[in-house]
Amino acid sequence: MRRAGDLIKGLKPDYVLADRAYDVDRFHDAILEVGAAPVIPPKRNRRGQQDYDKDFYKEHNRIDVSLFLYQDQELPPSRNAL
Repeated sequence: MRRAGDLIKGLKPDYVLADRAYDVDRFHDAILEVGAAPVIPPKRNRRGQQDYDKDFYKEHNRIDVSLFLYQDQELPPSRNAL
């Protein structure tokens, strides 16, 4: 997760939205260092469960779909389409 922390250095976000896979203390600390609030659901096996904004995280899917539609590119056919 060292590289994930490097991605947000130099930015001034209000929130950092990430998937459960990024629920690592080092990444949480890097987010807090830049002054943002981490919005990352905790892993199920995490000993100290951390709070996150569940409603804001639910918007994650909308953001992904919006970015996908915004790309406006023709995608290659998938093997599942056959």
